[in-house]
Amino acid sequence: MNPEKIKIMLIHRIGSKRLSNKPLRKVQGETMAVQYHIRRAKRSKYEPILCIPEDPESNQLVGIAKSEGIRYFRGSYKNVTKRIYDAAVWANADVIVRGTGDDILIDVQL
Repeated sequence: MNPEKIKIMLIHRIGSKRLSNKPLRKVQGETMAVQYHIRRAKRSKYEPILCIPEDPESNQLVGIAKSEGIRYFRGSYKNVTKRIYDAAVWANADVIVRGTGDDILIDVQL
């Protein structure tokens, strides 16, 4: 399997009802959760792509992706599976690793 065809899809959105602004919360007192997630994913040998909804609230996440030097994909707000699938097609991925905003501490080696 070509490592360039394996992508890590980092799924984030601002409008969570359970924990508002979850991606922008601080982790370990120094960085926002989405940045922490991106930085951990960048330590793997696969390309991380930030998958975010096409809504105005997510514009903040675009800036973070750019500042962290990773690509981002904007897709369906309600249909997360479609957003991931569309991002995989857009990125020409054969294999995806799904990383959600709920599991930002997963070991990059796994």
